[in-house]
Amino acid sequence: MKLILVLVAFISLNALCQSNSSSHLALCVEKQSLDSKKEFVFKPNSLLKIKTRVGERYCSKDYTFSYKFVVLNQKDTILFDDISWIQGKVYDHTDDKVFGVITAVIASPIAAFGLLDFIVEGDPGAGIIGILFVGITKAGLRLAGARKFRLSHNCYLKAIEQ
Repeated sequence: MKLILVLVAFISLNALCQSNSSSHLALCVEKQSLDSKKEFVFKPNSLLKIKTRVGERYCSKDYTFSYKFVVLNQKDTILFDDISWIQGKVYDHTDDKVFGVITAVIASPIAAFGLLDFIVEGDPGAGIIGILFVGITKAGLRLAGARKFRLSHNCYLKAIEQ
């Protein structure tokens, strides 16, 4: 009987400790410019890529966090202050994503035809246009995908209540 009581107490304490974990927290990047402040909240269970100031790179879908650090793969603890850049999918900002997709869809055929014309005909103007639109296509795809934030004095990480 004592063993059952000890087991019930252990399980209930374990459940209480887990409920105080980061399930109610959301990881947020705050960017401040001269005239505005934007917050980007990362989606849970999405791929998160981190590079530290030392140069170590981490990539995981299995992460938890606290008010001061991120734990990846249940073993790597990284303080917010040690992060150089972070990349992941964020909530909202659908207008940026739609604009990125439209830009990529429009620019990629122009880039392909410009480069094809340069290769086949040898037209240097078409090659320059093709290379320019390859860059525009890449920018559109980057805007449509996961967001990358370089952390500096005007961009920092924080944990917020969800």
